[in-house]
Amino acid sequence: MTRKKPKPIMQETKEDTGIKSPISNSSTPKPMMSNPKPNELPIISFDVWAKTSGIKMDQLAGFRHYCNKNKLERLTIPDWHVEFSKFLRKPV
Repeated sequence: MTRKKPKPIMQETKEDTGIKSPISNSSTPKPMMSNPKPNELPIISFDVWAKTSGIKMDQLAGFRHYCNKNKLERLTIPDWHVEFSKFLRKPV
């Protein structure tokens, strides 16, 4: 007597969906996981940076005007420090 093959639990559809039967022995290439992004610095608004920077209020008022004029909205903390140093070096 010949033994019958067991029916698969899930049949592969005729369309190429990429989904294979869980009991099939075919070696399908597994998708490669992309490398995780490096830890990125958070992007914060001017108000958050102003609270954490410890800069005097009169300088912050002038820097706020400079940011509005140059359309600086959300940057990382090091970028805010770079822009603030540019603001301090600009001629009056």
